[in-house]
Amino acid sequence: MTISHVKRYAEDISVKNEIYNFNELLPNVVGLSAISWEWPGYSRRKHGEQLLKEMYIAINNNISDGIHSMMQLVPEQPDTKIVNYKKTWGLIKNSGVQIDLFLKKESFIDSGISGLVLTGYGYIPTALEGEVQKLIDLEEKIFFSTIPPKLDVDVFPQEKRLIKWLHIIFNNDGIVLFILGRFDENDAEVVAVGRKSVIDKII
Repeated sequence: MTISHVKRYAEDISVKNEIYNFNELLPNVVGLSAISWEWPGYSRRKHGEQLLKEMYIAINNNISDGIHSMMQLVPEQPDTKIVNYKKTWGLIKNSGVQIDLFLKKESFIDSGISGLVLTGYGYIPTALEGEVQKLIDLEEKIFFSTIPPKLDVDVFPQEKRLIKWLHIIFNNDGIVLFILGRFDENDAEVVAVGRKSVIDKII
């Protein structure tokens, strides 16, 4: 099967580009570039995982072991006993994702504006076919990376924990990937962001 991707490149994500308004996600950043692959006619809901893995392989040369994942549940969660007990991964499991074989799972609960901000990190083995797609379909703020973040429990302000993880990955020459678009869109598009010197190697 021959796949025809539409590829876009942004040399500096801090200025207007054809991919995304990155200032919404990473305000006031410098030295980062991005590349995106769009797969017209193949929806995020059905083909996001496949496109993500193809780009990951192009970046990292292989995906034989697995991929690092980070997410923040949207919207903020109520401060209840069940939320504090299940935390990030417990709530994701309730939504049908088979997380038992995910590795190195960590959940964090921080105070938000009107409730609790739940974030999580996990390492997803390649053998778990379809579970990445479930996460993509479930969560809006989900990111994947070539290296793990530093899981610092004392990051301040706490509600910015996920953004701090992304910056740590960039500062260590890692690449962060995420899916663009709404769940019901007909096209799948994956974006990779990293230092210009790293992104330029895969253009």
